[in-house]
Amino acid sequence: MIPAEQFMVIVGRNRVPAASIREASLLFRVARDHFGEGGSTTPVPEIADAHGNVFAHISYNGRVWQGAKGSWTADSALLYDPLVDPEMV
Repeated sequence: MIPAEQFMVIVGRNRVPAASIREASLLFRVARDHFGEGGSTTPVPEIADAHGNVFAHISYNGRVWQGAKGSWTADSALLYDPLVDPEMV
């Protein structure tokens, strides 16, 4: 069971705990850079809440968007952007 304050980053069958949306994005970007895959071959991670409900996905650039993968539209809410995070600059 995941503590209530944690999220899960889901990629395929793999699940990695994250304390925040920011940390979920960071974990993805570290893995992306480590494996060196390009945008067309990198799977799209999703973020689930403590109850296992997927509520967001992470794009290749590390931005976190509202909704499950494949649900992005021009109206999708941007939940986190590492490019404007003062701790990431």
